[in-house]
Amino acid sequence: MGLVWKSIGCLGLFSVLALGQSGTASLTGKLIDITGAGVSPVRIELESEQSPGKSTYTEPDASGEWSFSNLLPGEYMFSAVSPGFQPLRVRGIRVKDGQHKTLPALELKIGAMGCEASPVGKYIRFLDDETRTGGFGGRIQIDEGPMKAETQGIPAAEVELLCANDRICDTTKTNEDGEFRFTGVNPGVFNLEVTRTGFYPQKEAGYRVEVGRESMYYPIYLEKCLRGNCDPFKRPKRVVVCE
Repeated sequence: MGLVWKSIGCLGLFSVLALGQSGTASLTGKLIDITGAGVSPVRIELESEQSPGKSTYTEPDASGEWSFSNLLPGEYMFSAVSPGFQPLRVRGIRVKDGQHKTLPALELKIGAMGCEASPVGKYIRFLDDETRTGGFGGRIQIDEGPMKAETQGIPAAEVELLCANDRICDTTKTNEDGEFRFTGVNPGVFNLEVTRTGFYPQKEAGYRVEVGRESMYYPIYLEKCLRGNCDPFKRPKRVVVCE
């Protein structure tokens, strides 16, 4: 089903009504596709993280440039949705009183969630301006079939960060909620190897790290071993249907 929305008018008035008292800060940026060209139309939402539910909306111009004005100081979440592209979310955008802040160009990736060839990002967060590394994280969950997306997290799963030639360059374990995170990672594209007693090992490829950004990805699902035998060569083949 396609995504349809109506153009939003009177943006300045709507911003004041949605976020409350008018401020003196502004936020600008640009949305691009994989070629670097601007993307439009896009439904853009800016939501206060201190007061969830208080939002304002806009759309970019033909070159993909967008802006919000009259913002109060605080932290905001930026969301962009456009037909044919994966949703994009940026969390923890800090705006100071009177600041005119410009975000780096943000790329919208083609496709919707489903059987993707590479990991799908849930949201990103910008790090300090001086940071020359990046990071990423996600959640390890029990695979209970396609009809149940939100399942129990797997604690104490070992997650290996694989660099070039599948060399292990870092390791971590999931917390009690099944979440993991790698920080201080040099930019590049990495693979992951996930293992946990009682589950088949899982390898995932294509996790991208960019300077000054922390990316959070949608979950990795581990399948329980059949009759306790976790030999991956004896793992039953599953038929996956992608629409």
